[in-house]
Amino acid sequence: MKNILVIGLGLIGGSIAKSLNTTKFNVFGIDANSQTIEKALNDKIISQKFNNVKEFLAHYDDGIIVFATPPSSVIEIIESNKEILDTNFSLTDVSSSKLNISRFLDRYEPKNFVFSHPIAGSHKSGYENSRKDFLNQKKVIISKYFSQDEHYQTIRELWTSMKTDVVQLSVDEHENIFSATSHLPHLISYALIKTINEKDIDVEKFSAGGLSEFIRLTKSSEALWSDIFKSNHENIEKDIEAFVKNMYELLEDASKKDSKSLLKKIQLIKKGVG
Repeated sequence: MKNILVIGLGLIGGSIAKSLNTTKFNVFGIDANSQTIEKALNDKIISQKFNNVKEFLAHYDDGIIVFATPPSSVIEIIESNKEILDTNFSLTDVSSSKLNISRFLDRYEPKNFVFSHPIAGSHKSGYENSRKDFLNQKKVIISKYFSQDEHYQTIRELWTSMKTDVVQLSVDEHENIFSATSHLPHLISYALIKTINEKDIDVEKFSAGGLSEFIRLTKSSEALWSDIFKSNHENIEKDIEAFVKNMYELLEDASKKDSKSLLKKIQLIKKGVG
Protein backbone atom coordinates (compact mmCIF):
# COMPACT_ATOMS: atom_id res chain seq x y z
CA MET A 1 0.00 0.00 0.00
CA LYS A 2 1.43 3.39 -1.03
CA ASN A 3 1.41 6.31 1.40
CA ILE A 4 -0.05 9.52 -0.01
CA LEU A 5 -0.26 12.91 1.68
CA VAL A 6 -2.74 15.44 0.26
CA ILE A 7 -1.95 18.99 1.35
CA GLY A 8 -5.10 21.09 1.00
CA LEU A 9 -8.45 19.30 1.08
CA GLY A 10 -10.44 21.81 -0.96
CA LEU A 11 -12.33 21.10 -4.18
CA ILE A 12 -9.44 19.37 -5.99
CA GLY A 13 -7.54 18.00 -3.00
CA GLY A 14 -10.74 16.69 -1.43
CA SER A 15 -11.80 15.10 -4.72
CA ILE A 16 -8.39 13.43 -5.06
CA ALA A 17 -8.62 12.02 -1.52
CA LYS A 18 -12.15 10.77 -2.16
CA SER A 19 -11.15 9.22 -5.49
CA LEU A 20 -8.23 7.17 -4.19
CA ASN A 21 -8.68 3.44 -3.76
CA THR A 22 -8.03 2.85 -0.06
CA THR A 23 -6.88 -0.72 -0.74
CA LYS A 24 -4.00 0.72 -2.79
CA PHE A 25 -3.36 4.00 -0.97
CA ASN A 26 -2.99 4.93 2.67
CA VAL A 27 -4.33 8.52 2.52
CA PHE A 28 -3.23 11.27 4.90
CA GLY A 29 -4.25 14.92 4.97
CA ILE A 30 -3.10 18.41 5.94
CA ASP A 31 -5.43 21.41 5.86
CA ALA A 32 -5.33 24.80 7.56
CA ASN A 33 -9.06 24.56 8.28
CA SER A 34 -9.59 22.38 11.36
CA GLN A 35 -13.25 21.75 10.47
CA THR A 36 -12.28 20.48 7.02
CA ILE A 37 -9.67 18.06 8.33
CA GLU A 38 -12.06 16.72 10.99
CA LYS A 39 -14.79 16.26 8.38
CA ALA A 40 -12.36 14.30 6.16
CA LEU A 41 -11.46 12.10 9.13
CA ASN A 42 -15.12 11.52 10.03
CA ASP A 43 -15.92 10.71 6.40
CA LYS A 44 -13.00 8.20 6.47
CA ILE A 45 -11.51 9.96 3.43
CA ILE A 46 -8.15 10.18 5.22
CA SER A 47 -6.79 7.72 7.77
CA GLN A 48 -4.79 10.30 9.71
CA LYS A 49 -4.27 14.07 9.87
CA PHE A 50 -0.96 15.87 10.20
CA ASN A 51 -0.29 19.44 11.27
CA ASN A 52 2.61 19.94 8.87
CA VAL A 53 4.94 18.19 6.45
CA LYS A 54 7.73 17.67 9.00
CA GLU A 55 5.34 15.76 11.23
CA PHE A 56 4.47 13.49 8.30
CA LEU A 57 8.15 12.97 7.43
CA ALA A 58 8.83 11.87 10.99
CA HIS A 59 6.56 8.87 10.36
CA TYR A 60 7.17 7.98 6.70
CA ASP A 61 10.11 8.03 4.29
CA ASP A 62 8.47 7.29 0.94
CA GLY A 63 5.22 7.69 -0.97
CA ILE A 64 3.47 10.56 -2.77
CA ILE A 65 2.89 14.14 -1.69
CA VAL A 66 0.23 16.17 -3.53
CA PHE A 67 0.23 19.96 -3.13
CA ALA A 68 -3.42 20.95 -3.66
CA THR A 69 -2.90 24.60 -2.77
CA PRO A 70 -2.42 27.86 -4.73
CA PRO A 71 1.02 28.33 -6.41
CA SER A 72 2.39 30.70 -3.77
CA SER A 73 1.50 28.23 -1.01
CA VAL A 74 3.25 25.40 -2.86
CA ILE A 75 6.43 27.50 -2.90
CA GLU A 76 6.11 28.41 0.78
CA ILE A 77 5.62 24.79 1.85
CA ILE A 78 8.56 23.50 -0.19
CA GLU A 79 10.78 26.36 0.95
CA SER A 80 10.08 25.34 4.56
CA ASN A 81 10.60 21.64 3.81
CA LYS A 82 13.42 21.44 1.28
CA GLU A 83 14.38 18.04 2.69
CA ILE A 84 11.57 16.47 0.62
CA LEU A 85 13.37 17.33 -2.64
CA ASP A 86 15.33 14.51 -4.27
CA THR A 87 14.01 11.85 -1.90
CA ASN A 88 11.96 8.66 -2.30
CA PHE A 89 8.81 10.78 -2.26
CA SER A 90 7.16 11.55 -5.60
CA LEU A 91 5.92 15.15 -5.49
CA THR A 92 3.24 16.84 -7.58
CA ASP A 93 0.95 19.86 -7.54
CA VAL A 94 -2.45 20.64 -9.06
CA SER A 95 -1.91 24.33 -9.90
CA SER A 96 -3.42 25.98 -12.96
CA SER A 97 -0.21 28.00 -13.41
CA LYS A 98 3.33 26.64 -13.09
CA LEU A 99 5.69 29.53 -13.86
CA ASN A 100 6.35 30.85 -10.36
CA ILE A 101 6.74 27.34 -8.94
CA SER A 102 9.05 26.24 -11.75
CA ARG A 103 11.21 29.36 -11.41
CA PHE A 104 11.54 28.67 -7.70
CA LEU A 105 12.41 25.00 -8.28
CA ASP A 106 14.84 25.73 -11.13
CA ARG A 107 17.56 26.42 -8.56
CA TYR A 108 17.19 22.87 -7.17
CA GLU A 109 16.33 20.86 -10.32
CA PRO A 110 14.50 18.26 -8.20
CA LYS A 111 14.38 14.76 -9.65
CA ASN A 112 11.16 13.87 -7.82
CA PHE A 113 8.80 16.74 -8.76
CA VAL A 114 6.24 16.29 -11.56
CA PHE A 115 3.85 19.11 -12.44
CA SER A 116 0.15 18.20 -12.69
CA HIS A 117 -2.96 20.15 -13.63
CA PRO A 118 -6.39 18.44 -13.51
CA ILE A 119 -8.71 20.21 -15.99
CA ALA A 120 -11.67 20.01 -13.67
CA GLY A 121 -12.26 23.43 -12.18
CA SER A 122 -15.47 24.91 -10.82
CA HIS A 123 -16.60 28.24 -9.40
CA LYS A 124 -17.59 26.24 -6.32
CA SER A 125 -14.72 25.65 -3.94
CA GLY A 126 -14.03 23.84 -0.69
CA TYR A 127 -14.15 20.30 0.64
CA GLU A 128 -17.95 20.38 0.76
CA ASN A 129 -18.06 20.58 -3.05
CA SER A 130 -15.48 17.83 -3.68
CA ARG A 131 -16.70 14.55 -5.11
CA LYS A 132 -15.36 11.04 -5.60
CA ASP A 133 -16.14 11.18 -9.35
CA PHE A 134 -15.12 14.82 -9.88
CA LEU A 135 -11.95 13.88 -11.80
CA ASN A 136 -13.45 10.90 -13.61
CA GLN A 137 -12.73 11.09 -17.38
CA LYS A 138 -11.20 14.56 -16.99
CA LYS A 139 -7.90 15.49 -18.64
CA VAL A 140 -4.83 15.93 -16.44
CA ILE A 141 -1.82 17.76 -17.87
CA ILE A 142 1.52 16.56 -16.51
CA SER A 143 4.98 18.02 -17.10
CA LYS A 144 8.02 15.85 -16.50
CA TYR A 145 10.25 18.81 -15.64
CA PHE A 146 13.52 17.45 -14.12
CA SER A 147 11.90 14.29 -12.75
CA GLN A 148 13.35 10.82 -13.09
CA ASP A 149 11.29 8.20 -14.95
CA GLU A 150 10.45 6.40 -11.71
CA HIS A 151 8.77 9.46 -10.18
CA TYR A 152 7.16 10.45 -13.46
CA GLN A 153 5.56 7.02 -13.82
CA THR A 154 4.39 7.07 -10.19
CA ILE A 155 2.54 10.35 -10.72
CA ARG A 156 1.17 9.25 -14.09
CA GLU A 157 -0.16 6.03 -12.53
CA LEU A 158 -1.66 8.05 -9.67
CA TRP A 159 -3.81 9.99 -12.14
CA THR A 160 -4.74 7.00 -14.29
CA SER A 161 -5.86 5.17 -11.12
CA MET A 162 -8.50 7.92 -10.81
CA LYS A 163 -9.68 7.24 -14.39
CA THR A 164 -8.31 10.46 -15.83
CA ASP A 165 -6.95 11.09 -19.33
CA VAL A 166 -3.27 12.05 -18.93
CA VAL A 167 -1.66 14.45 -21.44
CA GLN A 168 2.01 15.48 -21.31
CA LEU A 169 3.09 19.08 -21.97
CA SER A 170 6.16 21.07 -21.08
CA VAL A 171 5.77 23.83 -18.49
CA ASP A 172 6.09 26.53 -21.20
CA GLU A 173 3.49 24.83 -23.42
CA HIS A 174 1.14 24.53 -20.46
CA GLU A 175 1.43 28.21 -19.51
CA ASN A 176 0.99 29.39 -23.10
CA ILE A 177 -2.12 27.27 -23.69
CA PHE A 178 -3.90 27.88 -20.41
CA SER A 179 -3.18 31.58 -20.45
CA ALA A 180 -5.53 31.81 -23.43
CA THR A 181 -8.05 29.08 -22.59
CA SER A 182 -8.45 29.61 -18.84
CA HIS A 183 -6.56 32.51 -17.29
CA LEU A 184 -7.58 35.19 -19.82
CA PRO A 185 -11.32 34.29 -19.68
CA HIS A 186 -11.27 34.62 -15.89
CA LEU A 187 -9.43 37.96 -16.06
CA ILE A 188 -11.89 39.25 -18.67
CA SER A 189 -14.79 38.18 -16.45
CA TYR A 190 -13.50 40.17 -13.47
CA ALA A 191 -12.81 43.20 -15.69
CA LEU A 192 -16.25 42.98 -17.33
CA ILE A 193 -18.16 42.77 -14.04
CA LYS A 194 -16.08 45.68 -12.70
CA THR A 195 -17.03 47.70 -15.80
CA ILE A 196 -20.72 46.95 -15.32
CA ASN A 197 -20.54 47.79 -11.62
CA GLU A 198 -18.91 51.12 -12.46
CA LYS A 199 -21.97 51.90 -14.60
CA ASP A 200 -24.07 51.32 -11.46
CA ILE A 201 -26.05 48.52 -13.13
CA ASP A 202 -27.59 45.71 -11.08
CA VAL A 203 -25.73 42.75 -12.61
CA GLU A 204 -28.05 40.05 -11.26
CA LYS A 205 -31.23 41.93 -12.21
CA PHE A 206 -30.32 42.85 -15.78
CA SER A 207 -28.00 40.03 -16.82
CA ALA A 208 -28.89 38.17 -20.01
CA GLY A 209 -27.88 34.59 -20.77
CA GLY A 210 -24.53 35.56 -22.22
CA LEU A 211 -23.46 37.30 -19.03
CA SER A 212 -24.26 34.39 -16.73
CA GLU A 213 -21.03 32.54 -17.60
CA PHE A 214 -18.96 35.64 -16.80
CA ILE A 215 -20.76 35.97 -13.45
CA ARG A 216 -20.10 32.28 -12.72
CA LEU A 217 -16.36 32.73 -13.36
CA THR A 218 -16.13 35.72 -11.00
CA LYS A 219 -17.54 33.55 -8.22
CA SER A 220 -14.38 31.42 -8.29
CA SER A 221 -11.89 31.60 -5.42
CA GLU A 222 -10.40 35.10 -5.40
CA ALA A 223 -7.29 33.92 -3.51
CA LEU A 224 -6.61 31.21 -6.08
CA TRP A 225 -7.15 33.39 -9.14
CA SER A 226 -5.16 36.36 -7.92
CA ASP A 227 -2.31 33.87 -7.39
CA ILE A 228 -2.72 32.46 -10.91
CA PHE A 229 -2.81 35.93 -12.52
CA LYS A 230 0.43 36.84 -10.74
CA SER A 231 2.12 33.58 -11.71
CA ASN A 232 1.31 33.66 -15.43
CA HIS A 233 1.03 37.43 -15.96
CA GLU A 234 3.61 37.51 -18.79
CA ASN A 235 1.63 35.14 -21.02
CA ILE A 236 -1.67 36.72 -20.01
CA GLU A 237 -0.36 40.17 -20.95
CA LYS A 238 0.48 38.98 -24.48
CA ASP A 239 -2.95 37.38 -24.85
CA ILE A 240 -4.67 40.54 -23.58
CA GLU A 241 -2.90 42.58 -26.28
CA ALA A 242 -4.08 40.17 -28.97
CA PHE A 243 -7.59 40.09 -27.49
CA VAL A 244 -7.90 43.89 -27.40
CA LYS A 245 -6.60 44.11 -30.98
CA ASN A 246 -9.23 41.62 -32.15
CA MET A 247 -12.00 43.43 -30.26
CA TYR A 248 -11.12 46.74 -31.89
CA GLU A 249 -10.99 45.11 -35.34
CA LEU A 250 -14.53 43.81 -34.86
CA LEU A 251 -15.68 47.18 -33.50
CA GLU A 252 -14.12 48.96 -36.47
CA ASP A 253 -15.98 46.69 -38.87
CA ALA A 254 -19.19 47.33 -36.91
CA SER A 255 -18.81 51.07 -37.57
CA LYS A 256 -18.76 50.62 -41.35
CA LYS A 257 -21.89 51.00 -43.45
CA ASP A 258 -21.11 47.78 -45.28
CA SER A 259 -21.60 44.97 -42.75
CA LYS A 260 -20.25 42.16 -44.97
CA SER A 261 -16.72 42.19 -43.54
CA LEU A 262 -18.05 42.01 -39.95
CA LEU A 263 -20.45 39.20 -40.83
CA LYS A 264 -17.68 37.25 -42.56
CA LYS A 265 -15.33 37.60 -39.58
CA ILE A 266 -18.00 36.42 -37.15
CA GLN A 267 -18.79 33.45 -39.38
CA LEU A 268 -15.10 32.49 -39.54
CA ILE A 269 -14.80 32.78 -35.75
CA LYS A 270 -17.82 30.52 -35.30
CA LYS A 271 -16.27 27.90 -37.61
CA GLY A 272 -13.19 27.91 -35.40
CA VAL A 273 -15.19 26.49 -32.47
CA GLY A 274 -16.97 23.87 -34.50
